Amino acid sequence: MQFRNARSSAIRVSPGSRTLTEACEGRLPLADHRCRSKVSWVTEYTAHRIGDVNSRPFNELNSRTLYSLLRLRVDVFVVEQHCPYPELDGRDTEPGTTHAWIDDTSGPVAYLRILREPEGIRIGRVCTRADSRGGGAAALLLGHVLEHHLGERVVLDAQSYLVGFYARFGFAPSGPEFLEDGIAHVPMCRPLAASAPG
Repeated sequence: MQFRNARSSAIRVSPGSRTLTEACEGRLPLADHRCRSKVSWVTEYTAHRIGDVNSRPFNELNSRTLYSLLRLRVDVFVVEQHCPYPELDGRDTEPGTTHAWIDDTSGPVAYLRILREPEGIRIGRVCTRADSRGGGAAALLLGHVLEHHLGERVVLDAQSYLVGFYARFGFAPSGPEFLEDGIAHVPMCRPLAASAPG
């Protein structure tokens, strides 16, 4: 069985593997792993071909791309989570902000925002399009971003049900659970010594 990573390298999963997620989580061995980066996350897409990881500051986003990214964020955080809050918080346009995403033929599949702050970087707005969840796109994107920020302190506020997901990347809770817009979150930090999964 073959799957492709974000750079379109073929990855073979050993016979008997039921899902790619099991292989990614280490429950099943990867028989032939030829990723071009240190990040070993792979992604399964049957309906769409996944593209490369994109990363740009606000002033380099064209209007169509910006619209698609903001629409994904609103679809996930406002509509799906029934959370009417000011999604456009003014931080998207800050000089130190970077927008990272993965596209397929239908548009953005996964997205996250990187904020430059005095204590390091803050990752936020991590989301995956509803029809692409469970395929590893968010893990691929997060792994790519972390690989490019080795040696930097990275923080985020994880929705509580995703603490285990972020722990796989070296994040650990750094404070008590709190409510933000009615949704439980846990502050998490990735120590400077943490390296990208792989």
